[in-house]
Formats: sequence, C-alpha cells, structure tokens
Amino acid sequence: FQLPKGIHVLMESVIPLERLSAFLRCDEMRKYPQVHLDDAIVVRRVFVQRGSTSLLSDININIGRRRLVAVVGPVGCGKTNLVHAILNEMPLSSGSLTVSGSVSYA
Repeated sequence: FQLPKGIHVLMESVIPLERLSAFLRCDEMRKYPQVHLDDAIVVRRVFVQRGSTSLLSDININIGRRRLVAVVGPVGCGKTNLVHAILNEMPLSSGSLTVSGSVSYA
C-alpha cells in the first residue's frame, strides 16, 4: 500500500507551503534611494538589535564598485545579520547604509 507514504509526503509538504504562504503575505521592503557613489555599498555606524540583544554593533564598511566580497567568520559572529542588513531584510537600530546600484549574492 502507498497510503502511509502518501500521508508522509503530504505532511512534509505542509511546512514548506506555510513558509511560502507567509513569505507571499509579507509587506514590501522599502527600496534604497538610488545614489551614485565611488563605493557600491557604504555602511556607517550601523547597529542592529532584536529586543535587548545586540546583533551588530558599530559596523563600518566601504565596498568598492565591481568588487567580489566574501563575508567570512566563525559561527555566530553576525555574517548572516550583516548580509540581511545590507539586503534591507533587517531593520537598522541606528546608522546608515547606502547601496549604489544592485546587489547580487549566491
């Protein structure tokens, strides 16, 4: 009988469908103002907090145009939070972040 396998596959597909549904219901993220600078990404004194937990503290970065950049570091150091902040997927508590042009990632 294939019924138990079918039930298992159905149950495994529920969570991804819920995640997709939640993503599609999300509000649109604000776009960065288009500016043209010598650097493609400029991060100045950026702080990010979630509740009372500090996720990023006093981050300053300049990334030049047409540069390939790797974000590396130990587990839990804030790599993902930094990338989310640059992609405007995480609100800044303070500081400024400017993106000139478009951002690609893999």
